[in-house]
Amino acid sequence: MTEAILRYQDALDESTEKMEDWLEALDSDNLEERSTAISEIKDSMEDLLNLDAGSLSDDFVEAEGNMQLFQDALAGVDGAYNELLEKALVNKFQLDVDNEPAMTALDDCLTALDNFDGYANTDFGPLTLDDSQAISALENVINAFGMSSEAAQEFAKSMGYEIEVEPVDVQQEGQSEMTG
Repeated sequence: MTEAILRYQDALDESTEKMEDWLEALDSDNLEERSTAISEIKDSMEDLLNLDAGSLSDDFVEAEGNMQLFQDALAGVDGAYNELLEKALVNKFQLDVDNEPAMTALDDCLTALDNFDGYANTDFGPLTLDDSQAISALENVINAFGMSSEAAQEFAKSMGYEIEVEPVDVQQEGQSEMTG
């Protein structure tokens, strides 16, 4: 979790500093400047969203509304970060947006993770908070989309969790049990 927070902060700082130049380059006719800006924006989005390098495509950066969502997320506009993250996860994992129960599970997961602060420092030292709701919500998303073990691990990692997935015998194909 700490690594994700540091990546987020670095991306926030870099993006805030470079946004004006990036926007100018995106409006430019100079293809090299435009390409460099898209690459830097993509890297910054991946860091902000805690996604592995190469998770997002140039097309994702240029897709309608994504730059505005990115700017809104950087500015702290309510819901923008989760909306951008959801779009990135759908894109990266090729999630079925027509699967309403699974998309609802994804929304619930992002909300649970958004409401979980990890830990807080008190006068008595660090206080560990219960993240069982966030883990349960994450497990629901993995099962709802029927992710493979590898996809589930990568998906969880993008949420700041390292998990071990153990296949279990179930009636429906593609479900797994999450531990960790």
